[in-house]
Amino acid sequence: MSFFNFFKKRRSPHDNREGTMRVNKVLLGIAVFFLFLGWLFFYWLTCLPVTLDSNASIWCYGSTLAIVVGLLLAAFQKDSDDWDTGFFAEYGKGFIPLAVFLVGYIVIGFFISSPMLHASAYAQRISISQVTEFKESDLPVFDPEQLPWVSEEQAQVLGDKKLGELGSIGSSTHMGEYVRQEVNGELFYVSPILWDGFFEYNSDPSGTPGYVMVSMTNDSDVRLIDELDGQPIKLRYQPRAAWGDKLARHTRDAYPTLAIAEWKFEVDEELRPYWVGSYIEKTIGLAAPDVRGALIVDAQTGEIGKYGLEEIPDWVDRIQPTSYIEDQINWWGHYSGGFWNTWFGKSNLTELTAGNTMVFKDGDCYLFSGLTAAGGTDASTVGFVLTDYRTKETVYYHRTGATEEAAMTSAMGDDRVRPSGYVAEFPIPVMIEGQPTYFFGLRDPDSNVNKAFGLVNIEQHQIVGIGSTINGAKTDYLTRLRSYKGGALSTPTVGLVDVEGVVLRIGSYADGGNTFYKFVVDSAADKILLADTSLAEISITKEGDKVKVRVVKTDESTWSVFSFDNLEFTQELSELEEAVSQTEVEQKLDEIAEDPNVASGEEFKEWFNELTPEQQDEFLKSLEG
Repeated sequence: MSFFNFFKKRRSPHDNREGTMRVNKVLLGIAVFFLFLGWLFFYWLTCLPVTLDSNASIWCYGSTLAIVVGLLLAAFQKDSDDWDTGFFAEYGKGFIPLAVFLVGYIVIGFFISSPMLHASAYAQRISISQVTEFKESDLPVFDPEQLPWVSEEQAQVLGDKKLGELGSIGSSTHMGEYVRQEVNGELFYVSPILWDGFFEYNSDPSGTPGYVMVSMTNDSDVRLIDELDGQPIKLRYQPRAAWGDKLARHTRDAYPTLAIAEWKFEVDEELRPYWVGSYIEKTIGLAAPDVRGALIVDAQTGEIGKYGLEEIPDWVDRIQPTSYIEDQINWWGHYSGGFWNTWFGKSNLTELTAGNTMVFKDGDCYLFSGLTAAGGTDASTVGFVLTDYRTKETVYYHRTGATEEAAMTSAMGDDRVRPSGYVAEFPIPVMIEGQPTYFFGLRDPDSNVNKAFGLVNIEQHQIVGIGSTINGAKTDYLTRLRSYKGGALSTPTVGLVDVEGVVLRIGSYADGGNTFYKFVVDSAADKILLADTSLAEISITKEGDKVKVRVVKTDESTWSVFSFDNLEFTQELSELEEAVSQTEVEQKLDEIAEDPNVASGEEFKEWFNELTPEQQDEFLKSLEG
C-alpha cells in the first residue's frame, strides 16, 4: 500500500482527483518542511561547511537531499505501475535537473580540476627558490641545550604520568595530540586534557582542567598548567565536547561556509590556551586546497578571531598543514615538466622522501625533508627542502645526500648500537662546523626513553657519531669527521686549537642523567667552553685555576673541549709508566698508519684522553709528521 493510497482510503466519495492532488500538495509541503528540519539537524550533526567547493559537503548534503526527495515523490505516486501519470509525473520531473546538476557538478568538476588540464597551475601552487649550498644560517646551529631530543613517545609517557596527578579525573579524560611549539623561546610539546566522550563531557560541561607542557630539550621539565593568574583553567571548547561546545559546531555556527583543514592546540606567550584552525579554499576548480587564514578560538571562553595570512599573531607557529605542504612540493616535483612527462618522458621527476621533521630556527618553524627521484628505490636524495610553516616560503638545496631513513639505518647498524636494539628517532638537521648533520635520539623500545644519541653527516652518511650523551655523540662525530679522507676533513687535527688561561667562571648542570661543565677562561672570554666528566680534572677545577684545553674551534659561541689539563695539578709518571705509555703511543701510531679509521674509534678516544697534555701534543705532532 503506497503512502498515497493510505490517504485515498479516507477520502470522501465526492472527492475527485483534483482534491486528492490538493491533499498531496499539503502533505508534500509538510514533508518538505520536516525534510528541511532534518537537513538542519544533519548540518548540525556533521558540522560540514555549506559551500560548493567542499566535496564532502556536496556529497553529504546533495545526495541526502536527492534521496529523501526521491523517496517522498515515490510515496506520493498514485499508481506505482504507471509513472507517466500521477503525482511523480506532475512534480517529480522538476527534480531531475537537480539530480543531474549534482552528479554533473562533481564528475565534471573533478575532471576539469585535474592535473591533466592544469599541470602548470599545480606546479606553481608553491614557490620554490633553488640554491646549491647550505649556509651556516640555514639550519639550527648545534647547541646541546637547545636540541629537541625528547621524543614524542617519551613526551606521551611523561604527560600521562603528569595527568595522574589530577587523581580520579584521569579515568574520564585523556591527553590530546602533543603539538610541538616554541613558547617564550623554549621548545615544548603542548597537549590539552580532553574528555573521553559524550557522557564524560556531560559529567562536567564547564571543561577539562588545563593542559600539559613537556620540554623538548629537558625530560625533567614537565608542567601541568591548570591555572592562570590564580584562576583555574577550564577547556570548555574541544573537539569531542557535545552540544554547542563541540569545537567544529561552535565555529560552524559563526562561519557556516568556511572549510577548516585542521585544528591544532597552541598557547600564547601568556600560556593562554587556544585552538588554531587553518581555513582554506579550493584554487583549481574543486581541487588544490590552499590556506587563506586562520580561526583562533579561545579554548575557555569560545571567543573566535578570524585572521588573514598577514594578520595571524606571531605566537602561532604553524598555519600551513603538513599534508598541504607535502602535496604542493610533490606537485612541483611531478608537474613542472608538464602532465604527460609524468607518464612518458619522466624527466627530472622528484618527490619528498618518506617522512619529514619540524625545525625551529630564530623563532620560526620549518618543515625539513629530503627530495628524491620519483619512483626511486635508493637511499640517496637529490636535494633537501626547507619550508616556512607560516608563509609557505620554500628553499630547495640542490645537494645530494642520505635520506632520513638511510641515516637512521646507518646509526642503528653501528656496532655500538646494534647489540642494544635501540631505535633511531626521526632525525632533525643541524649545522656542526658548517656540516649539515642529522641529529636523533636512540630510543629503548621497551621504555620509550632515549638511552643514546647519534649524529650522521647528511652528505656522507658513513660518518656516524654515537654517544650516551649529546656532547659525547658530538665529540665522537667530530673525531670521525676529521679522520674522514677528503678535502678539508683529511686529518684528525683540523680545527683543534689550544686555549690556555685562568678560569673566570665555571658551573655544572645535569642533563639526561649526566653532568656537564661550562666555563670561561680569560684568554677567550667571549666563548663558553663545554666539557663533560670524561675529562677527569674538570670536576676538581675552580675559578682562578690556570688551565690548558684543546678545543674544537668554530664560529659558534660555544666550543667543545677535546682535552683538559688543570695546570694547578701535576701528576708525575714513573719511569716504568712513561716507558709503557711511549710503547702504547708507538703502537697506536703504527695502527693508524695501517688503518686511519682507527683514530675514529671510541677506544682510541678513551686512550687519547688518558694521556697527559704533553703526551697528546707529542702524539699529534708525530701523527702530522
